[in-house]
Amino acid sequence: MPDKSLIFIFLDGVGISGEREETNPFRLLASELIPFYFPIQKVVGLPFRLKAIDAVFGVPGIPQSGSGQTTLFTGIPYPRISGEHSGSYPTREMRRLLSEHNLLKQVIAKGHRARFFNAYPYHADLFQPPHLSLDESGTVHFSQDFPTPFRRRISATTVMMLSIGQKPSSEQDIQREQSLYQDFSNRSLIARGADLPELSPKQAGTILGRAGSALPGLTLYEFFLSDQTGHRGRLDDAVTLVRELEVFVSAVCTALDPNRHAVLICSDHGNIEEMDHPGHSRNPVPLWVWGHRRNVIADRIESIADVTPSIVRYFEED
Repeated sequence: MPDKSLIFIFLDGVGISGEREETNPFRLLASELIPFYFPIQKVVGLPFRLKAIDAVFGVPGIPQSGSGQTTLFTGIPYPRISGEHSGSYPTREMRRLLSEHNLLKQVIAKGHRARFFNAYPYHADLFQPPHLSLDESGTVHFSQDFPTPFRRRISATTVMMLSIGQKPSSEQDIQREQSLYQDFSNRSLIARGADLPELSPKQAGTILGRAGSALPGLTLYEFFLSDQTGHRGRLDDAVTLVRELEVFVSAVCTALDPNRHAVLICSDHGNIEEMDHPGHSRNPVPLWVWGHRRNVIADRIESIADVTPSIVRYFEED
């Protein structure tokens, strides 16, 4: 199937929990499309698979974004290798692994297209050479113009984008509906004075779904607000966010053909599923797969380290 595609929606900080149901926004909303709570619901008539997968690897401590995303996007179980969960952002060694072994690069090496769908509005020129570059050791190099506050916040997905030589998307790409900001509504940007349209969850999901349908290969989109909302600890905000996510995911899938296209949702660690505390959790995370070969993809995945190998294998097979 030469025109098949897969959209990977990375939801930062989303776990599956059966405890404290009154503080789990997925449970409170009784979501049927993204029912990220125990017991996992058996929803009839919708073409998706949902299972809980491991993000801990038997390592003590609380999972962190740096080691979790390195694992998720390379297939290398970094906490097991290093013996700890570490890093809000990838360390130099994590960046080295991400640059060499990341999902986008692996899919491209198999002869397929792969891209990062997030935009860097008003900063796109900075997030590419000569202002930002990465060497083989994982060391990041900045120009004098690169803002100091950003230098300690180089994400795993930025490293991946740099590694494949992709030019960062800009605010113009958002306006042309060729990219989305990590806050797909653009509300946080508009509040700071950006001249961008406010997108409803349905509009944003349709943009991502149509993009994935139009361009065969892998499209990766990162949604950061789930982790941020979990850290803020306001339950009403979390319920609102989950409600918008449900509409967003529905719109993505509506724009696709389940016989040719797949959507995969996963996370790096838990957080928002337990709103009675503002930190990460040791809960398993959701693996949600919709559409083409969903059972084959899901059956191969038991931990976040299995996600990248399973996606790469999806593109290898007819």
